[in-house]
This record gives sequence, C-alpha cells and structure tokens, in this order.
Amino acid sequence: MLRNALKVRIPSWLPEPSAPQDLVHTCRLWWESNDVIKLLDSFEVKVPPPAIPQYYEREIKLSDLRSATRVARVYYTFQIFGGLSTSESVYITIDLEAPSLNLPSDVAEFVASPGPAITEQYLVAHQPVRFFISPYDIDALNDRVEFTVSNSSTPPTKPADGGSLVDFSTDRWTATLDPAAFRKLNNGPAWLFYRVFDETGNYSAMSAGLPFVMALGLPAPSIRPPVYNDQLIKRDDARRDEGGGVFVRIDGYTGWSAAAKHEVVVYWDDRPTTRLVVTQLPFDVEIPWTVLRGPAAVLAKQSVPVRYEIYGLNPTPAPSVSVSVNVDLTIAGQDHPNAPALLNPTLARAEIVGLTGTNMLVDADRGQPVQVRVRLFDTPQVGQVLSLFWNGVGPVATYTVRTADTAGNWVYFPNVPWSVVSGANTATYAVHYTTSNGVNEQRSPVTNVNVKVIPLPAPKLGHDKLVNDYLNCYSEPSPVKGIVWKIAANPNIRIGDLVTVRFVGFNENNWATVNTNVVFSQSLFWEATHTAAGLMKIIVDEFDAAIFPLRKRGSATLIYEVWRHGEKVAESLPGKVRIDLTYPGGKYCSDKGIVAG
Repeated sequence: MLRNALKVRIPSWLPEPSAPQDLVHTCRLWWESNDVIKLLDSFEVKVPPPAIPQYYEREIKLSDLRSATRVARVYYTFQIFGGLSTSESVYITIDLEAPSLNLPSDVAEFVASPGPAITEQYLVAHQPVRFFISPYDIDALNDRVEFTVSNSSTPPTKPADGGSLVDFSTDRWTATLDPAAFRKLNNGPAWLFYRVFDETGNYSAMSAGLPFVMALGLPAPSIRPPVYNDQLIKRDDARRDEGGGVFVRIDGYTGWSAAAKHEVVVYWDDRPTTRLVVTQLPFDVEIPWTVLRGPAAVLAKQSVPVRYEIYGLNPTPAPSVSVSVNVDLTIAGQDHPNAPALLNPTLARAEIVGLTGTNMLVDADRGQPVQVRVRLFDTPQVGQVLSLFWNGVGPVATYTVRTADTAGNWVYFPNVPWSVVSGANTATYAVHYTTSNGVNEQRSPVTNVNVKVIPLPAPKLGHDKLVNDYLNCYSEPSPVKGIVWKIAANPNIRIGDLVTVRFVGFNENNWATVNTNVVFSQSLFWEATHTAAGLMKIIVDEFDAAIFPLRKRGSATLIYEVWRHGEKVAESLPGKVRIDLTYPGGKYCSDKGIVAG
C-alpha cells in the first residue's frame, strides 16, 4: 500500500546557469502513461551562489501515485539558453490492486495433518510446515504469504511470525512457515492466520483462523531437595525410613487449575509411575524403588532421562522436556529383596573366633585380640571395604577386598583390640559389619556374641612389715618360707570351682621384663571352708624356683583363674609385689639362712 510520495533524484547538468545571458534553467518532471503525458513537478536553477548540488531531490506526489494502477515512463527536461534537453526514461509500475481473499472465511489448511495436536515430533518431521492457501483474486508471481500464530482466536496485531512465496506450481497453492514459530506458543488451543502480499506491498485482509492444538514439551521436572544437592542419587537417598525418598517435582506449567484435575505420569529412564491427580503446584511424585532401580541384573552408574506427561491438558498426553539425572545404586555385594533398606539379610553374618568356640568370649580370651571373620559377599571388587561394628561402636576394624579374594571364602578382619570388650560383665554383644563401594553401603545381620568374662579382684599380699613397699627379710611371716596371698571370697566363685594361680616374676621392680626362670603354679578347689573363712590362702613356697630369681629388687604378680565344668569363667586382676631379700655386703636371706651371693 502506498503511504508516501515517491522520491526522485535528478542529477545536475552542464552547462550551469551563467551571466549574462543564461541566468535561469527550468527543469520539469514528466510521466507518460496510457498515452497521456502529465507534468509532475517543475523547478528553476539560477546562477550560483548557492552552489549547484550533485542531485536535485524531488518527488512524485502521493495523489498522483494513487490516481490509478499504471505503468508509467518517467523522464525530465531542462530548458537552457541553448534549447531544451530530455533525459533518458525510467519505467515504474504502480500497482494499487491488492490481493483479495474470495471469502472472509477463507482459512489455511495443513498439508500434513498434525492429528489431534502439534507435537515436537511433528515439527521435527515437517521442516518447514506446509499449508494449503485458498485461491484469491489478483494473484501474481512473487506474491507472498505472511503467517501469524497465536493462542488467541482473535487475529493478533503483532508482526507476522514468518512466511514464504506462494507456490503456484502445486495443484493447490501452498506456502510454508518455519517450525520455530510454533515453539513460541503455549501448549493448548492456538490459531493460524495469514495475509497475502503482492510484490509491491499490497496485501489482503486477514484470513480466518485455522484452529489447532499445541502439545510441545512442558517445562522440565526437577528433583525435590535435598537428595540431589550433591548431583547424585544414591541408595540412602531412597530410604524413607531414614527420612529420604526420591521425588520428582513438577514446578509448574501453563493451563493447570485445581478444577481441571489433570493427571501426571513420571517416566524415570522410561519406566512409568502410577498416574496421579495434580492437586497443586509444585507437585511431587515419589519414585518407587522398583522404578528407580529398574530390572537390570547388573547395576552401573549412569545418567537417566526423567520426564513427565500431563493428561487432560490436551487431547493427547502433553510431554515435558526431559532432564538428565545422575544415579549410582551400585553396591558391594549382592542385592536383596528389601532394598533399598540398609540391612541386607542375604549377607553372611560375622563370626567371632574365641579360644573356646565361635561367637563366645570367655576369660581365656581376656586381654587377647579378638579374631573376626566373614564369608565374602558375591562378586567382590578390589577396593571395596568391610567395616566392623561392635555393639554399635565403630568401625573397630576394616577389611579391604584384595585381588585374590573370592565370594564365599573367609576373609579376616584385623584383630579387634581387647579394649573394645574389656570391662564387660557377662553380656551379649551385637556385632555387624557394613559393605561399601565408596558410594553405597549395606549392613549385615547381627551376630550375637556371648561374653563370659567375670572380673575378680586382685589377690592381696599376706605379709606385714614391708619396707618401701618391698617384701624383705624382716617381713612377717618371713617370705623365705613362702609368699602368702589371700584370695577373697566372691559371689562369682562357687564351691567346687577350681582356682588356678599363676605366679609370674619380673627382672625389674616395675613389672617390666618377665623372668622366665620363675616357675610356680597351683590349683585348688574352692571348698565350703573357704567360703566360711571368707578367703583362700595361697603360698608360693618354692623358694628356689619362684623366689630366689627375684631376690635382688625384683617384682612379681599373682593372677588366679576360676574354672567351672572345664570352662574358664573368670580371671582376676593381678596382685603385685616387689621383693628385696638382700643385706648390705651382698648377702641375702634364704630358706637356708643368710647366705652370700
């Protein structure tokens, strides 16, 4: 459509106006159309100043342009002192006849129907999207169709979204639109309008709207915090009993309302959840373990696609954009039916190896490291770690899988220090271990360990007159006749129990280095007379074997054990004594009197 006058540039000519005879030149702009010549404009050029320009800017009035459709020969003349000169001609076409739709109801038509809705798959398959155009009046080569798409049924006033030249070579005229225009729309009802433009810019009225439905990808989902804050879904993230649970969050989408009762299905690695009503936004969908894990026999760390579909928004399910989620559900050992629970009942129980049997520690084990073993889980991998826990404390020991380890064979933890058990009365301890591959853990069933260690008080020395805590020649009774110890009665010592004592000598006065020359032990049954007396008296009376090696500022301990029915049930703390039987000058007292040496 013509909206402005047409600008014309007329170049300056030679000779220029000059005094005294050629003072004024007259230039006239003409067109010839339909055998009629019309003067369009005229102007005079006089002797400089001002200086003669390179071009004279003139125009053809809008009223002349709009007077009729025509092809016109445009030229100019200039009158100078020497006569009239005429320029070369330029032909212009003035087209005032706009393309005209035959009917106000004329509408475009998809060449390839998108079915109930335009999906991303449709747009990928149709690049560009082709439309049939209704025949119109005043068609010509280089006519162009401009399309506008909108989510409103009212023709929009915005600029066109694209278009193409009309293809007149097809049985039905066609034009195309880039798929990108459709991706700017919201999902749901939409309309397509068009105008026809001729080469000069004249255009038709707006067509009626072609209705269609958009069903492109809805916004991508997210993972409900905090389980994905570390950018990895692990087994502990899925444990509801530990406050976990993996939930896919639909943050929002256009068209939701509570009354609409849309339904959603989440696809985790293409495995669907059950359909749920979207009662609010954001809306969280829990991913059950069976969907999260999938059916794979062998697990691996992977990135899985997660998406959702909304039912009820469009005639067909409206899919979302997919998001990639990092998942690692691998474990050290075999999986189990109760996964993702930490406790794996299929793992072998640990065995505690005591001196008197498995899963029992008695007084014979007291003070000794505790050996723990377990049959190794399935498909062990080098570097996987077993961590041992004793009554909830730990890890008290760990074992790292080695190259030669195989499933079902025994592996041994480093010995557990007795300090983990020491101080306990008769009790049952719960021992378990965990397996770890550095990402996920499993926990074994508990092994109950019976600990039958009865701590008894140390025996007391039965002598008076010690000097600086040393048993000496003047002590009473005299130690040369035997070192007397008193074992106090105790509820844990029963009549009929066998009490065994061990006398151990040391070279120094601080119980540092055992003197292997010292030999003494004794066993007595605890009788009713001991209970009545409140004690049992033990005399280390082997002077040469037990006392003589310690005469020069040595030291000793006496420990007693309690045995019942062939099983050791208790051990005492050590009774301690320092010994100095020397006299000045190098002599010492003995069971034979005072002797040299």
